[in-house]
Amino acid sequence: MEENHDLFPVLVHGAIWPGNVLWSSKNNSELLSIIDWQGCFVGSPTADLAALLAISVSAEERQNREDEYLEYYIQKFEQFRDREKFSAIDFGTIKESYGRSLLYSMIELMVVIISNPLDDVIEEKGEIFGVMTKRLKALIEDLLLE
Repeated sequence: MEENHDLFPVLVHGAIWPGNVLWSSKNNSELLSIIDWQGCFVGSPTADLAALLAISVSAEERQNREDEYLEYYIQKFEQFRDREKFSAIDFGTIKESYGRSLLYSMIELMVVIISNPLDDVIEEKGEIFGVMTKRLKALIEDLLLE
């Protein structure tokens, strides 16, 4: 992935999806653990968010709420800024970094579809694209055909 000089480097999980995020059975909003760290790397703070939204969320959800998720993400970073000693981040910088991260996530999604074709489930009779292929198609349209 292209190095980003506008944002501070973070530890990127690299395989963030709901199956690798464990929640409490007593309190569903309590995070217990994030597992499967063997592919982690130092990279952009938007890499895991882009992957999560590209791979695990419907295209419509990603497209309709993307800015809302980015604003929330910035708010969460702001909560840790003084303690962790990093500079303030603005929406434009995060949005630009997120766009670059989405390109990488698009490639990841291609690999997911090719290596796990049975996971690309067709939801409704008569559809020709599975869930993952629809997400990939929307990413291609959003990122490459705009």
